[in-house]
Amino acid sequence: MCGIVGAVAKRDVTAILIDGLKRLEYRGYDSAGLALVNDQSELVLRRSVGRVVGLEALCDNLQGHIGVAHTRWATHGRPAEHNAHPHTSSYQVAVVHNGIIENHQSLREQQKKAGFKFSSETDTEVIVHQVDWHMQQGDDLLAAVQNTVDELKGAYGLGIVSKQEPNRLIAARSGSPLLIGLGNGENFIASDMSALIPVAKRYMVLEDGDIADVHLDSVTVYDSARNQVERTVLISTLSDEETDLGGYAHYMKKEIHEQTRAITETMEGRLGADSVLELPFGDNARDIFDAAKELKIVACGTSFNAACVAKYWFEKFGVKCDVEIASEYRYRQHVVNEGTLFMTISQSGETLDTMAALEMAYVGLPKEGEPDIEIPAIFVSVPFPGISAEDSETLLVKPMEAELSDLDGLKTMSATAAESYAGVALEFEFGWDKTKILADIRSAMNNAEAQFPAGADQYSINEINFSEFPIVIVNLTGQVPERTL
Repeated sequence: MCGIVGAVAKRDVTAILIDGLKRLEYRGYDSAGLALVNDQSELVLRRSVGRVVGLEALCDNLQGHIGVAHTRWATHGRPAEHNAHPHTSSYQVAVVHNGIIENHQSLREQQKKAGFKFSSETDTEVIVHQVDWHMQQGDDLLAAVQNTVDELKGAYGLGIVSKQEPNRLIAARSGSPLLIGLGNGENFIASDMSALIPVAKRYMVLEDGDIADVHLDSVTVYDSARNQVERTVLISTLSDEETDLGGYAHYMKKEIHEQTRAITETMEGRLGADSVLELPFGDNARDIFDAAKELKIVACGTSFNAACVAKYWFEKFGVKCDVEIASEYRYRQHVVNEGTLFMTISQSGETLDTMAALEMAYVGLPKEGEPDIEIPAIFVSVPFPGISAEDSETLLVKPMEAELSDLDGLKTMSATAAESYAGVALEFEFGWDKTKILADIRSAMNNAEAQFPAGADQYSINEINFSEFPIVIVNLTGQVPERTL
């Protein structure tokens, strides 16, 4: 599993980045690298195959107050220095990336025609060239990243720096976890809080679609609709004892010996007199478990092995259980029996195929020939201080409905007219083109806004977030459940 660390500070961040990578070694990797902007505003790159200690040896006398670092587990391209992250575009921009870009080949062909040169076999390199291209068109780093992610299909956690803006670190998340560590006059990014234990206790977790603009003294987060949003600040309770080797030769041995303690701590407070308590699974867990007739478990790697063991246990007690590798489940049609309880297992909590299978279990499969999709729902709102509910219906909702009703792919539309406020919820067909839809909504709302009376505030567009569902999902009907906007 790949790991990301980034930092912007008044002090040299080289040691912070190296230490962060060492704290992510438990995740497994085959190469490592870092990129810094030094005091001469030069972008400096160091990469190596093998352990982080090998990278550390290449960083003697290297200094910079902002940078990104990465440990890579090879997907596109063999383990090699030229495939290791970070990737740069003409040493103007540097990117580290967790995840997989599914449309990298078409982007690569476009970029080759535009004159970009490729030095790796990775999908990641198209990201850095695309950001560089947008900056060449006049975008600042934030706008360049925003425009770039609109053109990506797949999953990503990104850390991006540019020598043109040497005090700015951009982080973006879609599918691959990413968080922001909050320091005192310095800030950080990481794919796992364990990387930041020595430098930050306060942190915020980015949600899918978020882009964070990170500076020395500020962090501004934008959601997928480009609205500025606030994310909850949390306090980490992680300690070095939980993340270091603790005297063991390697992390696998440590994890084997920690199984007893890990299981005990996990089950503490969740055991009744003779059974596991149902409430920790959610308020309606009892009803879901009682209604379930069979079980479907989807996982990858060693989690799949654990699922196979669980199948023996469940069927010993008369519960039919089917186990499947997530990467197979994603790309085929399924027969879902009524009363099937769907469960995913992920050792890391971020396995791409497993998370995609979980989403598909909730939203249903796309039709044959359609791409993998996100849940296509948008909410458009217009504040209007002091307007009555009746006037809101007439003066705001009606123009919005008239302009939005002709959007391509629109499935359902429902409106809310209230005192000081109007809103319209839009649900689109699966296989939507989000970039086009958002552009069409903005165009329609600009037309509607021209019809609003004086006093209406600027409209806002928000994706409706369906990502915060429990990990255990049940489909009791054998059909895709209806969703209420």
